[in-house]
Amino acid sequence: MFSQELFCERLKKLREEKELSLSELGAKIGVSKHAIFDLEHGRRGTTMDKIYLLSEALDASSDYLLGLSDVRGRK
Repeated sequence: MFSQELFCERLKKLREEKELSLSELGAKIGVSKHAIFDLEHGRRGTTMDKIYLLSEALDASSDYLLGLSDVRGRK
């Protein structure tokens, strides 16, 4: 089951592990640094397209990001 809190936590952790700033990750998926900040703090939702781009940019499966799996890698 989807967990907003887990999504926010994993998104921020993965971004920091990749040593990406809010601006850098935003640029990779076509949104502002403010949008990434809002995602990491649960203040904004996103689209499936952006979740796919996030998973590519962070090298993690979308299921992992969404809290549907504890397997981190992409298939």
